[in-house]
Amino acid sequence: SLVPAVISGLSFLLYVRESPLWLLQKGRRKEAMEALQFYRDSHVENEFKAMESSVTNVSSGLALGDLTQPYIYKSFLCALLSLFMQQVSVVNILLFFAQDIFREAGVAMAPDDCTIVVGGILALFFLVATLLADRAGLKLLFVFSTALSAASLAALGLCFHLKDVNGQSFLDNYSWLPLVSIVLYFIGYSLGLGPLPFVFVGELIPLKAKGIATSVCVVLFYSFGFLITKTFADLVHLVGTGSAYWFYGSLLAVTFLAFLVLVPDTKGKTLDEIEEIFGKKVVPTQLYSLNELVTYHL
Repeated sequence: SLVPAVISGLSFLLYVRESPLWLLQKGRRKEAMEALQFYRDSHVENEFKAMESSVTNVSSGLALGDLTQPYIYKSFLCALLSLFMQQVSVVNILLFFAQDIFREAGVAMAPDDCTIVVGGILALFFLVATLLADRAGLKLLFVFSTALSAASLAALGLCFHLKDVNGQSFLDNYSWLPLVSIVLYFIGYSLGLGPLPFVFVGELIPLKAKGIATSVCVVLFYSFGFLITKTFADLVHLVGTGSAYWFYGSLLAVTFLAFLVLVPDTKGKTLDEIEEIFGKKVVPTQLYSLNELVTYHL
């Protein structure tokens, strides 16, 4: 376990560049341009100018009164919603107790082999999500991912319900159904629910509030995860395994609708344009004549 961790850590340190926005905030303009070119290859002039404009606008820092600005708290709540949806999908339960779930559901395949299948699916479709994110857009990919995961949770709940009702006859005839449900769940999860919530945190929250808002998001994210993992066994004891998965599948479906309505599509939009979508007032830009520009540069 240590060797892959060391290799991935060294690869990250050697390959990944600093954030261009962070470098601009530190006044390291040349390094910021080089970092942006590293991530975008070429033709980054317009994007770099937009980044410089964003950094200039936040140079004053975050004041307490800024938290009442719609473009700050709305973007924060939308990012937090995506994090909450990941935890509501009970991914921790399915990962931590995968072998027990397969065994209880009566899957014909050996539980250890099922766990290997899940790990392979996660690795493969996380890569697919990386390739599709820019082409399909984050919102579309996340919406599809959530819909597939919610439907899979409903199907998994149905498997446990039928097993409780029909007993051995269900295991004899449909032992493949729980495995298919979990495989489809992790395909859906890997395409959006897994990799994208923290991407939304970075993309939706304004640069001015990113530091404190990200910290709050991380704390709440792990708090959600702890509460759901801690109470899941009690919920199963109270209503049964099938109903527990139905409950969280339904809750994921409700948050899916909220996400669909509240979170804008940010594909192809700059940081300033995203802030304007959330209600930031646009500051009129002063226009200069050609003679004024020539005189200024001379």
